[in-house]
Amino acid sequence: MISDLTRTFNYERCQLTLQWAAMNTEHASYPELIRYARKYMPRLVSTWELEAGWLEAKQAPPETMEAFWKRWATNFHDETDLRLRGQVQLLNLYRTTGDERAAERLEREIQLENKSERFDLAITVAAESIFLRLDQGEWDAAQEDYGRAMARFRTNAGGHLFYNLVRPYVERCLDAGKPAHARAALEDLDKDFKAQPNSLLDQDIRDLTRQVGSVQ
Repeated sequence: MISDLTRTFNYERCQLTLQWAAMNTEHASYPELIRYARKYMPRLVSTWELEAGWLEAKQAPPETMEAFWKRWATNFHDETDLRLRGQVQLLNLYRTTGDERAAERLEREIQLENKSERFDLAITVAAESIFLRLDQGEWDAAQEDYGRAMARFRTNAGGHLFYNLVRPYVERCLDAGKPAHARAALEDLDKDFKAQPNSLLDQDIRDLTRQVGSVQ
């Protein structure tokens, strides 16, 4: 009973504080109000999202963003998807600021943490890192990372790998006028994927192969 009453009280105080914050978005106290609300409900994702949005809008310095995303990952340490969300943002931050040593260290940490968990999480991390390199125009580095990712995941290649890494990577290469990179990505596709004949995955692989083959 006491526990239920406490949770109800904390939720109400949290929502009241968030409502006050919403009426003072331009005031200097806004981020403090968000953090104050979080004290009542540390696991309420919206408080973290609101602060992340505020920090990005204010173009907070890298060290501030690093500290924030580390707190996020620590707060959600036992909720895999949410923890990973913070870690991916932190990984992207390291890539953006050129801190490759920190990025590689974090990537290894993520892989170890998720080694016994869902296979799709590891693919998501790898894809995010590769797509960030594409965003930054680091095509050769992205190609190398893509090759390493495929070597790591090809033993369990399936729809998640194709739809979340292979196809978007190839399409982005084509959109950017990099057909050589797209072709290189498909070199061993028939060996990596053993899709059921005439299945949706099989058809999509064939369509992507034809699309790349039609580009000079």
